[in-house]
This record gives sequence, structure tokens and C-alpha cells, in this order.
Amino acid sequence: MTRTSVFALLSVGLCVTTGCENLKSPTEPQTSTRVTSQSSGQVMRGRTVRGRNAIQPACATPAKLFLSYNRAPGHIVVYVSGVDTVSRTAELASKYGFKPLSVWPSSSVGGFLAILSEENVALLRCESDIRQVEENSWVTFGN
Repeated sequence: MTRTSVFALLSVGLCVTTGCENLKSPTEPQTSTRVTSQSSGQVMRGRTVRGRNAIQPACATPAKLFLSYNRAPGHIVVYVSGVDTVSRTAELASKYGFKPLSVWPSSSVGGFLAILSEENVALLRCESDIRQVEENSWVTFGN
């Protein structure tokens, strides 16, 4: 099997498991919207977000939201220091109906990776033990 065929199969598999409804062709025009913090009115990390608009959390002081230019499937959720990452992630998954793909237990910087809806992102940002939510991002090396 050629390298291109393997890549195509992996791409289709990833699309099927994560949902393909928001994927667009790279040549298709996309609108740009600015995502702002509800409390401060500032653009999060100064990023322009193409083709999506984050739902504003209902709380007064939501956890930080970091958006990615090179978005990969999922969100990384980071807890404040001292949280029992494994049990708290299980509680939140049950409460909000998501399945964590990976959990990083640590007493200093723990967190998890999950495929989250924009609604769940907004709800999680209002949990007092969540420090930040970040869109997962593709990382490339070389030229």
C-alpha cells in the first residue's frame, strides 16, 4: 500500500471518529470571526478564528480559552494545581457526556484531551477547578 493510500485511510478514519460536519475544503471561502472574552472584551491571544465562533460561558470569570490556527481534533483541558485529575475527569465526563481520549494525572499540571462540543467547552470553562481550555493543534517540524 502506498504512503498516499495509508494517509487517505487514516484521514477518513479520523474524520469518521471525530465527525466531519465542520470540515471544509481548503479552497472553499471561509468567514473570519473574532472570539472575545465575555468579561474583558479582549481577543483571546489576538487570534482570528476562521469559520467558527466560540459560545460565551455563562459565568463571570471563565477559564482561559486558547484557540489554534492549525486546529487538530479535540480540546486540551488543564486543571488548577492540586486537583485529583483522574477522578475529577471521570466526574466531568459523566456530568457533561463526553469521553476523555487521554488523561494526564499530575498534582502540579494535570489535564485531559477530549472531543468536546462548543457547548461543553463553555460549560467546562465555568468549572472552578479548570485553569484553561485549549484547542488541540497540529505540530509540524522542518521546512
